[in-house]
Amino acid sequence: MKVVRHKNDDGEFRCISFSNTLLSRPGVIRRLRKLPGVVERERCRLYGDCEFYKFQFNSIPFTLNEDWGDSSEFDIYTEISDTEELEILAKHLESYRFDSIGIVKWALLLVPL
Repeated sequence: MKVVRHKNDDGEFRCISFSNTLLSRPGVIRRLRKLPGVVERERCRLYGDCEFYKFQFNSIPFTLNEDWGDSSEFDIYTEISDTEELEILAKHLESYRFDSIGIVKWALLLVPL
């Protein structure tokens, strides 16, 4: 998965973004929770909310966001600049590979033979 690293006007690395076409909200949360050191702080179950998951990774607070509650990208950001943890999160998400074989198997179960 392609992950874009963003810097603010002061050149500080505080945010990553990635497309949500391969991972849904619950899917990206499951992916993040596989990383040792991720602790859930707050999860919003309403789909209209932009900030739908807050977590800590190695004691650093992060927020998972979907602009306007319905866009094509997710953002993960923190108030702490240039953290190694944000780069680890980016690499963890970049390592995700879509399981198209799993989708085909699932679809075959739904189609009566």
